Amino acid sequence: MNINIEKYTVENLFGRNTDDSLLGKKYILAIPRFQRVYSWQDEHWAMFLEDVLRSWKKRDLNTDFWGSILLCKKDNIYEIVDGQQRLMTLLLLQISLGAKIEVDGKSPLLLSDNEQNEIFMKLVERKHLTFTQKRNNMFRAKQYFDNKLKNQDKQSILNFLNTTIISVIIVDDEVESNLLFGRLNTRGLKLNQVDLIKYWIFSQVEKNAGKQNNDIALQKWGSLQEVSSSINFSIERFITIWWKSHYHLSNNDLLFESFKNKVPNDYINFLDIVLDTASKINVLKKNNDGNDNGIGRNLKWFLKFADDSSLVALLSIVDTTFSKISKKKLIEILTVYEFIRALITYNNEHGITILKSEFDFEIMNMSFMNFSMSLINSSNETSINQAIDTLKKNMLDNLPSSEDFETLFTNLRHCDKKDPLLQQEKMLSTYAIYTLANWLDDLTKGIGLTVERTSDDDEYSIEHIVPKSSAVNENSDEYKIGNLIVLEKTINNSLGDISVREKISSYKQSSYTQVKQFLYKTLRRTSKWGGVNTWIATEFNTQNINLRGEALAQEFYEHMNELLK
Repeated sequence: MNINIEKYTVENLFGRNTDDSLLGKKYILAIPRFQRVYSWQDEHWAMFLEDVLRSWKKRDLNTDFWGSILLCKKDNIYEIVDGQQRLMTLLLLQISLGAKIEVDGKSPLLLSDNEQNEIFMKLVERKHLTFTQKRNNMFRAKQYFDNKLKNQDKQSILNFLNTTIISVIIVDDEVESNLLFGRLNTRGLKLNQVDLIKYWIFSQVEKNAGKQNNDIALQKWGSLQEVSSSINFSIERFITIWWKSHYHLSNNDLLFESFKNKVPNDYINFLDIVLDTASKINVLKKNNDGNDNGIGRNLKWFLKFADDSSLVALLSIVDTTFSKISKKKLIEILTVYEFIRALITYNNEHGITILKSEFDFEIMNMSFMNFSMSLINSSNETSINQAIDTLKKNMLDNLPSSEDFETLFTNLRHCDKKDPLLQQEKMLSTYAIYTLANWLDDLTKGIGLTVERTSDDDEYSIEHIVPKSSAVNENSDEYKIGNLIVLEKTINNSLGDISVREKISSYKQSSYTQVKQFLYKTLRRTSKWGGVNTWIATEFNTQNINLRGEALAQEFYEHMNELLK
């Protein structure tokens, strides 16, 4: 591999009208078709512009705020291996400063993605973008610079910018260039292990089977990216979790090195296998055939708050052949358990140290990983059942105490305010009250219900029993889970800001068991959560909210124990 290190001013790097410029030598600077799209955000633009303006104001400082960029020379093209984000940002800044960055009608940069290239060229030529195109990060970056530079001496900044130096490292071997990247101290969003796997696959497929098959690899990679996104994964996260579900990988192991050692040369087949796993999850989640498979509901919730180690277990379950009934029950158990883990994690992260239990995250993570490898290596139903029993026992042994769980559960809030923390609690409380409603329906089978509740009703909505308008702030009891029931949307929409007593007649129209339970225990004054003769409908207040919350927590905890036993 040949390596050349050259230095260019910004003007000479992009210029086409001088012999000593990089592009003046009749080369094209290009972003490969399989590179990531432009992904810098406000925090990156702010740091970038801050460096430029600081150096412009103190031009005697010899500040290198570009770092090195890494190019791979292929025929008459220089492909950007590292530096795409910085170079694109630099060009967008130049445009914002008023520079004409095209020379003789030619752009200084070619994007292989046609849609992305069209947006970039419109910015270069200062043409109108469509509403959809204005959502693109390239437009947003230029808009950011436009706003920040309104009162600046743009021409002076541009003149300074054009004289700054960029170090350019040029190599002639694509795979080695990407490995070299990993050893360079450059700025920006670094290539990760999955990026290296991608480059390896594309280069090896093209070398061994020609460019046509390289296009097939690109198509399959794009399909995997699309399916991963539909199940709320980035492709980087999905491939990493898939690998951990099929191969042992410690925290100190590098995924790329493990991949090169373990995957044979048929990389198209590898992509097919990983895509198949993602597609299976997508089908289970969507219930594409229109029939309730008993899994989709839990899977949708599971994917919202699952830890990576439990996701490893999920992929192993999907890829292992055993009975659908066992899979259905196992995914329900995982979902409930991950809700408990998410609840504890949420409180730990926000300084709530009320837990006395020894809920050990590392023990459970290792248990999930061992379970995953047991499933993948199992050859018969007996060994699979043994692995499932072992996992359930570990989960049961690692549950928090009922007292600690009750405290966390009872304080869950369901508030509509846009605060990210409150939104996370809202998601957890919605899952909890929906799940309790479904379980309660199952318990009353034979009393008018003939089908097990395995999905959330389309008519489900959250009703605050004591009106939310009574709440003083987001910590008020009116937002706690003890004040929530699941009510049909049509009934809920008809209720105004009225008292509990005035709501009773509407509640009686509901077919939901959870509402019937509330009415029975309220009107008959025999509530388990308030004791005998504690209140009647007109007396349901904040004290009752907390008592009911404790009862709901006990119901949830008891059902979780039943699932694990």
